Amino acid sequence: MADIYIMELYFDDMPDAICLQTEGIINCETLADFRDKLDTHLEQGKTKILLDFENLKHITSKGFSYLVFACEKVKAQGGFLVLAKVQEEVMQVFETLKLTEYFNFADSDAEVSKLFC
Repeated sequence: MADIYIMELYFDDMPDAICLQTEGIINCETLADFRDKLDTHLEQGKTKILLDFENLKHITSKGFSYLVFACEKVKAQGGFLVLAKVQEEVMQVFETLKLTEYFNFADSDAEVSKLFC
C-alpha cells in the first residue's frame, strides 16, 4: 500500500500562505488525502500555496491533473502555487507533459523567498 505524508507549515507574517511538505507518492490510493488537505486550505482562503516536493518520489496522471486544477483555482482567487524542490524524475514528467511553463518552480529556499515576498 502506498503512503503519503503531508506536513503543514504556516507563515506567521502571511496568513494567506501555506506550505505543504509532501513525502511519498501521489497516486490513486493517496490522491484523496492530498486533495482533501489542499482543498481545505483553498477553502480557508489560502492564496499563496507552496508545495514542497523534495521528498515526493512519484506522481501519477491523476495527481498531475489535480495539480493543474488546484493551480487554476488558486490563480482564479488571485494567488499563486509554487512547486519547490521537485525531484528530477518527477520534473521530467512535468517537462514531458509540457507543464513547466504552467507552474512556478523553485529549486531552493532563496527562490521560494523571492516568489513569496
